[in-house]
Amino acid sequence: MGYRGVRRSLVHLKQDFLLVFRLIVKSRNSLSRKIFIYYMVSSTVIVLLFGAVSSAFSRDSVIDRILDSSQQTVIETGKRMELLLEGYRSVTAQVVSDPELQALMKRESTIMLGNEELARKIKSKLAGYAATDDLMRIELFAAGDKTQEDWYAAVSEGRGKAVWLNASKTGYLPDKMMRSPVFAIARMFNERGTANPLGLLLVEVNTHDINKELTNVRFDGEMFIINSEGMIMFAADPTRIEEVVHGELFEQMKASMSATSGSARGIFIDGEEQLFVYHSLPASDWTLIGYEPLTDITKEAGEIWLFTAAMVAFSLLLTGLLGILVIRRFGAPLHKLSKVMNQSRSGDLSVRADVTSDDEIGEVGRSLNKMMDDIQALMKESEQAVALRIALKVKEEQRMIGETLRQFTAELSSTLELDEVLSRIPSMVSELAGVQNVCVWGYAEGADGILLPVARMMEWREESDSLEGIRLPKQHVIELLPTPITPGELIRIEPNEADSTIATLLQTSGCSECELSMIPFGNREELKGILTLSGSLTEYQRTLLALFAAQINSAVMNALLYRQMRTMATIDALTGVNNRRSIFAEGERFCERIKERGMEDFSVILFDVDHFKRINDEVGHPAGDEALRRIARCTLTKVGERGQVGRYGGEEFAVLLPDTGRAEALLIAEEIRQEVEHLFIAYNGTRIAVTVSLGVATADPETASFGDLLSAADQLLYRAKREGRNRVG
Repeated sequence: MGYRGVRRSLVHLKQDFLLVFRLIVKSRNSLSRKIFIYYMVSSTVIVLLFGAVSSAFSRDSVIDRILDSSQQTVIETGKRMELLLEGYRSVTAQVVSDPELQALMKRESTIMLGNEELARKIKSKLAGYAATDDLMRIELFAAGDKTQEDWYAAVSEGRGKAVWLNASKTGYLPDKMMRSPVFAIARMFNERGTANPLGLLLVEVNTHDINKELTNVRFDGEMFIINSEGMIMFAADPTRIEEVVHGELFEQMKASMSATSGSARGIFIDGEEQLFVYHSLPASDWTLIGYEPLTDITKEAGEIWLFTAAMVAFSLLLTGLLGILVIRRFGAPLHKLSKVMNQSRSGDLSVRADVTSDDEIGEVGRSLNKMMDDIQALMKESEQAVALRIALKVKEEQRMIGETLRQFTAELSSTLELDEVLSRIPSMVSELAGVQNVCVWGYAEGADGILLPVARMMEWREESDSLEGIRLPKQHVIELLPTPITPGELIRIEPNEADSTIATLLQTSGCSECELSMIPFGNREELKGILTLSGSLTEYQRTLLALFAAQINSAVMNALLYRQMRTMATIDALTGVNNRRSIFAEGERFCERIKERGMEDFSVILFDVDHFKRINDEVGHPAGDEALRRIARCTLTKVGERGQVGRYGGEEFAVLLPDTGRAEALLIAEEIRQEVEHLFIAYNGTRIAVTVSLGVATADPETASFGDLLSAADQLLYRAKREGRNRVG
C-alpha cells in the first residue's frame, strides 16, 4: 500500500470516528448511543467491582499476615519474659526453702536485734544466691519488721508464695548498685511445714534485661507489660513505667483479652483503629501488650489498591476504545441504513444502502435495496394507470358537477314564484359547493329600500337565533360592492370589524367571525337581492359557485319579472289594490271553499264614493284620482289582514272578508265609513270632503256564485244611497 492508500485509509478512519462521535454524543435516541452507554456502564461496574473485591482481599490478606506475624512476635517475646521472671521467682523459692537459712531464722527470728554473728551468716548465705546475677539484690527482714509498708499485706497474703512488687520509682531498699529501675519479688519466710512466719524475703531485680528484651523486639507499634490494674510494669520507653493505661483503652483491652485467647483487631485509641495483640505471663499476673495503628499496617494494602486503581483506569480506557470499535462496526452501518430509509420515506427512491459486509446488517441493506428497486419498478408501471384514473375521476367529477348544475337549474326554472326560488337556493348552494352557512336577502313588500333575510342554510344555530326584526338599508349593502359589478358574480367582501352591515350579514349567515362572500342579484342601480356565504372558500368551491351564480341570478330575475307581470295583471294601476279580475278570481275561490266545507263564513263589502262625479266636474279628474287613492289606502289600513281590498270599477270598491260573519262585516263596514268621512284630502289648496255608501252581503252554502253575492251587496249599497248616502246598507 502506497502513501495515497494509507492517506485514504486514514481519511476513511477519521470519517468513521467522527460519525461514531456524532452517534454517541449528539444523537440522543440513536441505537449506537444506547449500545455504547449500556456497554460502558456494564463494563465499568464489572471492572470496579472486580477492583474493589481484589483490593479488599489484598488488604485483608496483608492485615491477616501482619496479625499472625505480630501475634507470633508477642508470644515468643512473652515466653522469653516468662523464662526471666521464672528464674527470678525460682531464686526466692530456693532461698525460703534453704534448710540452713531455715535453721538460722528459727534460732533468731529478728535479724536486726544485735546478733551480729547470726546476721553475718544469713547475709553471707544470701550473698551466695545473689552472686548468680549481678542485677539482683536479696534482703531478709524479720517477720514483723515491714508491717507498716503498704505492700506488706500483699506479701503476707501470699502465704509463702512470691509476690511481685513494683520498685521502679523508689526501691524498698537503699539502691547502691542499680543503674536502672527495679522491681521487687517478696515472699514470706515461713517455718517448714507450717504457716509460722520466720521472716520476709525481698529480692530486688534490675529491669535492664527485661527492658532490653522489649527493645529488641521487632514490632512497629508500642509494646509493654501491664499488671491486672493497668499499670505499666515494663516498657521499652522507661518513662512510661508506672504509667496507668487510661480507663477506656484498658476496658477495651480487657474485653478483647476476655473474648479471645489470640489477638484482636478493632480497638480505637484516640479515634484511630489499632492492631491489638497480647500474651499473658503465667509466672505473674502481668500481660504483655502490643498495639499498632492499622493505617501503618494497611500501607502495603494501599499500595496494592493504587496498583488496582491503575489497572481499573486502564481497563476503563480499554473498555471505551472497545466500545467505540463496536459502535464503528455495528452502529455506523445501522445509522447509514436509517438515513437511507428516512430519505426514501421523504420521497427520494433513488437512494441505496452501501452494503459491504456479509453479516445480518449487510443482509438488511441488500433487502432494503431490493425493496427500493421493486417500489421504483412498481411506481413506474403504475404511473400511467394512476394518471388514467385521475383523468377518469376528474371527468366523472366534471360530469357530476354538470349534471348537478343542470338539475339545480331545472329545479330553479320549474317555478316562477319568487319566494319558492329564494327558499331553494341555500340548500342547492350547500349541496353543490359544501358551504354550510348561506343566507338569501330580499326586499320587504312595499319597501324597495330595505333588505331582509328570507331564507338560509346554517351549520348550527340556537333556537332563539331568529331572523325576525333584521333589516338592512339597501344603500349600505351597495356600498360594500365593488364598481362595476356583474350580476351573479361571486364577490369576496373585505373584513372590517367596525362595519355593522358586515357584522349583520355574517350573523345571519351563522358565523360572526368568518370570511364573507356575496352574490348580488342585479346591478348596483337595480339591486334586487343578495346571497351571502360565511366561511373560508377554496378555489374549487369558488369555481363551482361562480358557475352556479349566473344560474341563480337568472332564476331570481325571472321570478322577479314574473312577479312584476303578475302584479300588473292583478293590481289596479291607479290605487294599488286588487283589480276587478283579481277580486272575481279570489271571490269565486272563497265561494267554492264554502260549498265544499259547508260551515265557513264569507262576507263582501261593496261601496262607492258619494257624488264622485261632482268632484271630477268641480275640482278636476286629477283630484278625483287622488281621492280614490286616499280612500284605497284608508281601506287597506282598516281591513289589514282580515281580508282583501279591490277596485270593482270606477269609484266602486269591494272588500272580501273570508271567515267573517255578517255582524262582524257590518262593524268593519262602519269603521271604513267613519274613516273615509274623516279623511282630509287637499288638492291644489282645495279641501275635498268625501263619503261612501256601503252594502254588506254574507254568503251561505245556498249561494250559487260570487256574482250572486256581489249582486246582493250591490242591492244593499243602492238601498243605502236611497236612504241618504254615507251609511251602511
